[in-house]
Amino acid sequence: MVSQIYADGWEATVDGLPVAILATDHALQGIPVEAGQHVVQLRYRPASLRLGLWVSASTLLALVAVLGWRGVVRFRRRYGAVGSRPSRTATLAATDSRSVTK
Repeated sequence: MVSQIYADGWEATVDGLPVAILATDHALQGIPVEAGQHVVQLRYRPASLRLGLWVSASTLLALVAVLGWRGVVRFRRRYGAVGSRPSRTATLAATDSRSVTK
């Protein structure tokens, strides 16, 4: 018997082979093991954790994409797109006839 609360999402192996986890004493986990020395491993891998990781990773990728696109748009507004016509301020400065040189 393992002093661990029985819940879905737990996986157990005995000597590297998967075994069923049994509910013992109505609340704890029980793992059937034959007499002798064995290596027992418990892993907690609930479906909700995997779903949460996928949702978090997807949200992070979407955020990076939106911020990246916003940066591209801001860069193009500030410096103009490569191969495009000059920006309006550059055109106005070049055609300004009020410049006087002495």
